[in-house]
Amino acid sequence: WWDSADYMMGAKEIAGLDLDTYNLNPRRPFFLSILWGAILWLGGNDSALTFSVLLMSLGAVLYTYLIGKDLFNAEVGLIAAFLMAVFWENLFFTARLLTDVPAGFFLIAGFYHFIKGPVNNGHKKHAILAGILIGLAWFTRSASLVMLVPLLIILLLKHKTSVIKNKNSWLTALLIIIVMLPFFIFLLSSSDNALKSYTGVGAGRFEGGGFAGLWENLKLILRTLTPYYYWIFYIGLFFTADCFLGLDLISKNKDQELTNKLYLILWTIAPWLFFGLTFNRALEDRYYMAIYPTMLIIAAYGLYKLKTLAENYIKLKWITTTLLIILLIFIAYPQVTYADQLIKARSTGFAEVALAGYWIKENSNPQD
Repeated sequence: WWDSADYMMGAKEIAGLDLDTYNLNPRRPFFLSILWGAILWLGGNDSALTFSVLLMSLGAVLYTYLIGKDLFNAEVGLIAAFLMAVFWENLFFTARLLTDVPAGFFLIAGFYHFIKGPVNNGHKKHAILAGILIGLAWFTRSASLVMLVPLLIILLLKHKTSVIKNKNSWLTALLIIIVMLPFFIFLLSSSDNALKSYTGVGAGRFEGGGFAGLWENLKLILRTLTPYYYWIFYIGLFFTADCFLGLDLISKNKDQELTNKLYLILWTIAPWLFFGLTFNRALEDRYYMAIYPTMLIIAAYGLYKLKTLAENYIKLKWITTTLLIILLIFIAYPQVTYADQLIKARSTGFAEVALAGYWIKENSNPQD
């Protein structure tokens, strides 16, 4: 894809191959080009680059488990991690050299450490990791900046005006800026109007979506959860929507489970609201990679609640556990088969372009 080629050209330039044909794009933070350039410089090939994406994809599964476990319990975490591990969207984009899986991993990992550190006054290491990971997410993909909004709202919900005195929050913010410094320096040194170059404001970048944009992007997100995943997400929403009825308890920090549900929903709706209000059309499913883990945690919570309700009538716990496992296998199989078919179908989608490139290379001089 064009985006893959763009990041790979940056990686080759950084690796020191003296191509002199590529300029970094002010709208594209270039951490992945640095990472992949380092792998190429060390002698790695395309397989090594893809393996780096695989590791981050596995990391997203791990942090899906950790968030589910920390906000609810280990059973919710395990169900959510399984759902994420076999999700077709995650599998398909693990096989492509794009920013979506890496940025999604950095964001969901940063979300976890942000809750553990600045929000819940945890150990300083969580504030440090949150800052580094969120900074890397932004340095990987510009749209990651949107996810700072739900984090700020979550922080204000928990600490209100005392957030100003929260040292962990300031530490996280400082580290985000430090991680982004290379990109900020590049942006300021390469453009007369850095803000316009980066955001595209005033250059036709944003079209204005309004209600139509919100509706089209909502349909896109729900279509992405097919087959079956959207049904279990609806079940999860049914069991988590009570957080809106308990906002008074949340504001007084009197019900942590309701608060945790609200954290997940705030994280999930933030990019939908941003892209829906700024674009009048549905974007691509990969733009929402950062919220699929929290959507699947919500779904996992719904399945867990159904299981606990069933246990009130079926006294043998092994029966409800077996039924849950059967259900998970039933909804996982079409996810994996669809991803497999899609990966194979797209693997040669640009074969003709590659052949044309090889022909040009064989019939031209290196200095052309």
